[in-house]
Amino acid sequence: MDEIVIIGIVLTVLGVLILATSISLMVLIIKLLRKRQYGIKRWIIVTTLLFFFVVGYIINALEIMEIEIIPIPPILMVSLVYFFGAIFTLVTIWSIRTLISDILGKEMSDKNAIEEFVKISGIDPEHKNLRVRNTFHCKHCEQDISFTIADVVRYHASTLERGIKVEEVFGTTSYVLRPVHKCKDGRREVNVIHDENLEVRSIEDSRLLFGDAI
Repeated sequence: MDEIVIIGIVLTVLGVLILATSISLMVLIIKLLRKRQYGIKRWIIVTTLLFFFVVGYIINALEIMEIEIIPIPPILMVSLVYFFGAIFTLVTIWSIRTLISDILGKEMSDKNAIEEFVKISGIDPEHKNLRVRNTFHCKHCEQDISFTIADVVRYHASTLERGIKVEEVFGTTSYVLRPVHKCKDGRREVNVIHDENLEVRSIEDSRLLFGDAI
């Protein structure tokens, strides 16, 4: 067997092994995202495309060994791999961008963020405290943390029901806002209870969302 053919087969087999490892890692990522209740459909698409590459690599290896199982010209097969490679790159970058938005929040103007809060709360859009900057002391990092309602909306834009909750108890309305800040041990979420006038009434215990890598 020609030396170049052997090198081609070895590289293709190594490529298949690397792709198989990537698929196993993607399965772990999907399980983690499902556990954290983040969207997984786009990552399933990424995994499906990885399976396509495995098939393409195997067909390429067989073609190198002059074993034809699918009557597709080699040039067309290479073009298909390149084409789906471009789709794979686009879908992966899009998925990463969406995941980062889910974790770190979305870019929104204060105006749009306030409009979203008004929709959820039903509060007067001209309320004087809608744009007030509130401050609380974090006992973990010993820092004074400031936030606005718009900040909370931006951070939880993908799942607003997780970051903002309206409670009605005995005819009294309370707003539970969950601002997130970069604490000493990672990103920490704090429950801040606002009264019906959007003034801070109490601060509840916080919880660590992600370790210091994020």
